[in-house]
Amino acid sequence: PLMERVLHKDSKGHIMVMSAWEYEQQIPIIYNINPMQIVQAATELYKIHSFPKYDSLREDTKEEFQGYGDCLSSYSFTFLDSDHQAKIKNLYKKVIQPVTETLTLNHQTNVVCHGQTVLEKIIMKPSTVQWVDYEAVRSAPREYDAARMFLQLHHRLKRPDLWELFRGSYEAKLGRPLNNSALEQFALLHLTRRALELVSTTLYTMNQAKLSKFLQEITDVVAGKKDLGQVTFTRLD
Repeated sequence: PLMERVLHKDSKGHIMVMSAWEYEQQIPIIYNINPMQIVQAATELYKIHSFPKYDSLREDTKEEFQGYGDCLSSYSFTFLDSDHQAKIKNLYKKVIQPVTETLTLNHQTNVVCHGQTVLEKIIMKPSTVQWVDYEAVRSAPREYDAARMFLQLHHRLKRPDLWELFRGSYEAKLGRPLNNSALEQFALLHLTRRALELVSTTLYTMNQAKLSKFLQEITDVVAGKKDLGQVTFTRLD
């Protein structure tokens, strides 16, 4: 329901309708990012969050918990040593389970969230940018999407200035500040989900050292040993 009709011209100037597949093959902004695109991305995300909630919008968390269960019962997980398994189970108990459950607490104030707000999902258009790939759209607090942009800009690109620009542009549209506590909670949720993704590849790469470092970085934040804004996370690609 969020995919608009996209028109473009071929080499002979003929107007054509671009398919969803062609649309998503456009160049993401991550390859040539600039401040204007960040402002536009914030504006376009606000538009998504303002979209009316429709009947088929996913509001429950069955899909998320099914994915967690599949990971924690997989052979890749049992392949890990006991220390890694214990850290992941602890993160599940302290972050993944409780924060995921908050996605369903306030249906009235939840918005339509994109669900995968990474830089690869923003493509360049002639005069603006466009979010693409709506497979993970769901009902959630607006900070759910904003937190992942925080991780992308502040940590992945190491550009806190771009994150502040994005946040300021979004909040100007919203008319109030985003909730800092919710931003931190959802940032930790996205990080711990990333750790679960790495679990599924560790068996094949045989590189538990990289997973161990990433787990320790997250654990230090959850335990209060380090501040979320100051940690350098190594596996956000």
